Amino acid sequence: MKERLVALSVCLASVCAFADMAKVGVVVIDEKTQAPVEGATVKAWFQWNIGWKAWSEPTPIVTDTKITDGKGFCRLEGKTNVGEVGIAAQMIPGKYYSGSGNGFTFKRKNLFGVWQPDNLVATIRLQR
Repeated sequence: MKERLVALSVCLASVCAFADMAKVGVVVIDEKTQAPVEGATVKAWFQWNIGWKAWSEPTPIVTDTKITDGKGFCRLEGKTNVGEVGIAAQMIPGKYYSGSGNGFTFKRKNLFGVWQPDNLVATIRLQR
């Protein structure tokens, strides 16, 4: 009986840890040459709806910032209770202007509370 309770509590704790998690991949490319851009700073904003508490509390700002690898790719993740995320790549001084990707609205969560699909990839094209 104790083993079952421990196993159940571990499962519940893992579900709570991943609840409302959203994941999105980003590929940053040069608009003209279509080559991947290494070293671009990409930021994602994960939206929250706190309902009536918005009158008395600030809305939590959940962001994740990553730098693209040699293939121009990075994976961003954060928590959102409404399943919405916006993505942008910051300007690279002397090389590229800032660019923005799409906003995504996830429709459902899996058994563990992770927004689906969790393998979305946004493409951001930067202009020279």
